[in-house]
Amino acid sequence: MPLAITQAECQSIVSQASNAGIRLVGLASGFGWKYPITSTDASTRQRGIEVIARSLEIARWLDIDALLVVPGLVGAIFIENCKVTPYDVAYANAASAIAELAPIAELHRVSLGIENVWNMFLLSPLEMRDFIDAAHSPFVGSYFDVGNVIVSGYAQHWIKILGSRIKRIHIKDFKRSAAV
Repeated sequence: MPLAITQAECQSIVSQASNAGIRLVGLASGFGWKYPITSTDASTRQRGIEVIARSLEIARWLDIDALLVVPGLVGAIFIENCKVTPYDVAYANAASAIAELAPIAELHRVSLGIENVWNMFLLSPLEMRDFIDAAHSPFVGSYFDVGNVIVSGYAQHWIKILGSRIKRIHIKDFKRSAAV
């Protein structure tokens, strides 16, 4: 979805989906990798916040109530020459950005769904729970990806601990043998 999309274009998409018997339920983009809110660079971090804020508006226009948010990264082995951000800095930057974005999410009535991705960040269900709770907003939750925890944990533990904080769930085929 291009960030320059208009409200009228979004309404057309909603109409087309409805006519096809489809309900739009989630929105995601790859911008969280390009403009991580964990970045040590203030301009990159600010651009990440702007992109998420704009995506919340677009989600509202699409009548979608959950936005998948890549919460930035400490590092990523699948990104060539990925700059590593110190964990404590990444956590503080992401928490600050989510605190800034939570009122915007509330305004648009669209939840920020923090995804557990292979970003070496928010590595346990306890940490994810505490990160979400620190935002003090019912519009900040988890976009839980079952396959993404297979390598380092157990989906059932994440689901039990995150509970009602889970806004959406990704389910995909994943073979543990392919990840090791």
